[in-house]
Amino acid sequence: MSQVGVEERKASFPGFTEEHDMIRETVKRFVRAEITPHAAEWDEAGEFPRELFKKGADLGLFGIRLDPDWGGSGLDWWATTAYIEGMSWSESGGVNTAFMVQSDITLPVLDELGTRGQKQEFLKPAIAGDLVAALGISEPGGGSDVAAMKTRARMDGDDLVISGQKLWITNGVCADFVILAVRTGEEGHKGISLVLLPAKTKGFSVGKKLKKIGNLCSDTAELFFDECRIPRRYVLGELNRGFYYIMQNFQGERLAAAIGALAGMDRVIQQRARVWLGTLGVRQAGPPVPGLAPPFRRAPDEHRGRALAGLSRC
Repeated sequence: MSQVGVEERKASFPGFTEEHDMIRETVKRFVRAEITPHAAEWDEAGEFPRELFKKGADLGLFGIRLDPDWGGSGLDWWATTAYIEGMSWSESGGVNTAFMVQSDITLPVLDELGTRGQKQEFLKPAIAGDLVAALGISEPGGGSDVAAMKTRARMDGDDLVISGQKLWITNGVCADFVILAVRTGEEGHKGISLVLLPAKTKGFSVGKKLKKIGNLCSDTAELFFDECRIPRRYVLGELNRGFYYIMQNFQGERLAAAIGALAGMDRVIQQRARVWLGTLGVRQAGPPVPGLAPPFRRAPDEHRGRALAGLSRC
């Protein structure tokens, strides 16, 4: 890329520094060495080795924006962006999804709402990759309708006793604990709370690992709770404020998911550009693919320029 192109790119991303570039390149090297060579094999098996969480943690991937007191790095959203973009080189949507659930869907909630005792017991070992987390919200009768939640927790002295079911839970099979949404009060959005439920809790079970058409090595499960008893100290934040916590956390989840989707699309554009430009003799990347050269020749100059610019990062 020319110096002018570099300056234009920096101007387009204010706040994105050389440190962020280093994070992206470090993650890219990690996934190319540890994930990409095994991606097809793991998809065929329907799982990936659990120790991969530990390897990702050793690189600092699960605490990028989290409190350094618990093992996080205390960095910004640009650092998260760099990490997620680096993960797009893994060729494994399943691993990417499992990692994102750990780094950007579960642990930020615990970092924000947890007590010191909760963070010591759950957050610190999860950032270190010793514990795997899942988020239990969706249910068979209300996937996106959080306010219609049926899983209920009743008070019994200093304990909560939980009964119900969750569905489509990523990391549900391998999770050591679940950040679980339960109904503790009235019907509707005002009666929902978040709690921490260890997978070893009596009455907790994984019904089955669900079959999917993509992200094959990432486990997605249905979870059952049969009179699961947990101490009240496992309540996250305030009772009956869970709906608001969930809606707030969704903002970060959606941003992380959008970054991952855009990074994946960028990878597809780069891969196709290699083929298209190869047919034009600009850069050969294997045998020409019939029928692809004419559409590329008809593409506007700025699109071809973007393809060439994208290749400079390959």
